[in-house]
Amino acid sequence: MPTNTIQHMLENDTDVFLDEIQLSERWHVSTRMLQQSRWKGVGCNYVKIGRMVRYRLSDVKAYEA
Repeated sequence: MPTNTIQHMLENDTDVFLDEIQLSERWHVSTRMLQQSRWKGVGCNYVKIGRMVRYRLSDVKAYEA
């Protein structure tokens, strides 16, 4: 994928998703902490497709703010 396309996706982050590992690295927490937050119904919004859990980057940034 060309660099300018990746940069465009990061600037317009509506279609960019992070998995548990990526978000845990971003926040310096364990994936288990993210799983517990989801189980408790707190934390950042997420999307679940089958068994996959993904976090929309725009939701992550809104939660961080």
